[in-house]
Amino acid sequence: IDNVEQVVSELGVLVGELLELAPTATFVLTSRVPVGLPDETLLRLQPLATPDAVAFLLDVVRKHAPEADWERAGSPLLDAVVTHVDRLPLALKLVGARARLLSPEQVLENLRGQLDFLRARRTSGGERHASMRAALDWSWELLGPEARQAVEQLSVFAGRFDVDAAASVLAPDSAPDTLSTVDVLETLIEHSLLQTAHAANGAVHLSFYVCARELGQEHLARGGRERAARERHAAHFAQRVDAAIATGTVNREAWAALEPSLEDLAAAAAFSRVERPERAARLLFAESRVLAARAPLAVQRELLESAMAAARTAGDSATEVLALYALNVLLGNAGFLSEALAILEAGLARVRALGDAPNEARLL
Repeated sequence: IDNVEQVVSELGVLVGELLELAPTATFVLTSRVPVGLPDETLLRLQPLATPDAVAFLLDVVRKHAPEADWERAGSPLLDAVVTHVDRLPLALKLVGARARLLSPEQVLENLRGQLDFLRARRTSGGERHASMRAALDWSWELLGPEARQAVEQLSVFAGRFDVDAAASVLAPDSAPDTLSTVDVLETLIEHSLLQTAHAANGAVHLSFYVCARELGQEHLARGGRERAARERHAAHFAQRVDAAIATGTVNREAWAALEPSLEDLAAAAAFSRVERPERAARLLFAESRVLAARAPLAVQRELLESAMAAARTAGDSATEVLALYALNVLLGNAGFLSEALAILEAGLARVRALGDAPNEARLL
């Protein structure tokens, strides 16, 4: 029985009665949500693996535009395209249909507004499969008010997040405690709006499907609650950064724990730059520490210089000194000794002018 999500309660009763009459019978149901029968076995359909998604996309392109040579784009670009639509078959079909007029590069550029970009001019699969917006609107209608509010507020996350982060962002009337947060997150997982990943250390990370996040952001902006949600988001990550700084700026384990949140550190810093520069400074410093082992020198330098500038704007000499010292070490280790020394001397001159003896001692 296909597409039973709109009649889950009624069908659950019917199948339960049929199973009493025929205990050995097996029913195969497709649904966007679990039916909830006692002996129900769930088989969740996951996104395609990246190689399979690329192959599927190229097959769609060949059907719609045989003359289009998307294979010449190469793996990195095609991987980026399929990843941007979460390797979902419906989204890949809609992307492939654009090959008549657009190159892979143009498609990737347009995917930033993918809810409106991913639609078909005609389809034999019904209205729900004509666009990603129609498919998501169908899922949205299945949600209760609490779950809808959660989708809106959690859409401020740019990347992966955990239960504690979610609890910090959700408004009190949506998730007053961890248990309520877990309940609403499980609802969103069941409705295929959130996906989970289990880390080697046992941590569970959640993330939105890209289109689902965009839908949530649209509703959040219309409801006038975006600023408050982003403030809670930034405050949460600032607290985590402060905790990491307190353990010592060379504590690699503390910074590694923030690696899954790298995109959200950047988003929180961007939100805080104008009105909360002291918070932006700490978040930018944290980005540089998380990236210390793998980012090019130019990227780390830009982050640290931005952290120093934000801290100076806020009059936060402690964070300014942290960033300055890290920049000094970064340049010194890279062999730019004279530049590293000049930065150190400039920092010493500044803290001495401020009469900041504790931070002068840190630099010395």
